[in-house]
Amino acid sequence: MTARTPIRVAAAVARQQLIVGVHANAKEGSHKNLAEALWVYDLKAQKRIAKAPGHNALSMVIGQRAGRGTQLYVLDGTKNE
Repeated sequence: MTARTPIRVAAAVARQQLIVGVHANAKEGSHKNLAEALWVYDLKAQKRIAKAPGHNALSMVIGQRAGRGTQLYVLDGTKNE
């Protein structure tokens, strides 16, 4: 298994979850690489509870949207969307 490096972090405080963007082949300076996967950690249980595609995440933010509740927004670093 290749090492995974956390590069982006967002916290869903009410749900006590941490979302971390990761990529393979960690090395000096690779924190600037785009996320290959998103890992969701349950802070209370202290374990990973989900994985999802990283969508080339450059940055992430968790916000509220009327009628949709809490959502994770990800900026795709290859498309700037």
